Amino acid sequence: MIDEETLNNALIDAKEKEAARNRKEQSEKILNEAAIAAKIEEGKKLVNIPTWAQSVIVAELYQDDSDSMTDYFSTSVIKTVYLSFSKTKRNSMNELKQACLNFEETKEFSEGGENLEHTDGGYYLPDYYLGTKRWFGWKVCKKKYLDLTSEDVKKQIYIAAAEGRYFVKEQKETVSNGVFELIQYSDKAIAVTGDTRPIKEELKAIGGRFNARLTDPKTGNKFMGWVFQKCKEEKVKNLLNL
Repeated sequence: MIDEETLNNALIDAKEKEAARNRKEQSEKILNEAAIAAKIEEGKKLVNIPTWAQSVIVAELYQDDSDSMTDYFSTSVIKTVYLSFSKTKRNSMNELKQACLNFEETKEFSEGGENLEHTDGGYYLPDYYLGTKRWFGWKVCKKKYLDLTSEDVKKQIYIAAAEGRYFVKEQKETVSNGVFELIQYSDKAIAVTGDTRPIKEELKAIGGRFNARLTDPKTGNKFMGWVFQKCKEEKVKNLLNL
């Protein structure tokens, strides 16, 4: 039979252990909050969310959590990488392909194809995305329902930037080298102006269409130029040395 003194000592010891455990948990919580706060401040220096941004395109790494023994099928996202901001919430494969170029792990998706372009995702996978249809691997999609004005959403993007998961390139409305000028003509197209006559065949070969009645989306001025799909931007820049 346990005497009263032994029982009291045991209770005191249990309370001391519980207090020590609570102090440790509180200390870890404070350190974790401080680490997160530091990442947010670091991320703010790296991220510029444009005022025109309506949505964001991400690459998500899916992990297959299925269990063949029980016929249980499931998957989960273990990593999210931010690729590009978009001026629209509408789905566009060309826009996804262009964003894929910003991240080494998804560059191969930029050429698309029936094995990579999906518009019929299920309950666990995005309903419109680029990537393998399997329950694992990278999927590139647009997060149409994220409110980019929300402080919580901004914090997640800041943290991603601090952790090296932010690959958004600053989008300039125009890029020029003194000979040619590339204009972000619309959400789906770019335009090239300048003395393009010497390279008109090269421009045509990579998908360009000449149009003598274009309108500058920023100034409203009329101009002549070559129009390309947005996904051709890198090829155009390489050709023009922009």
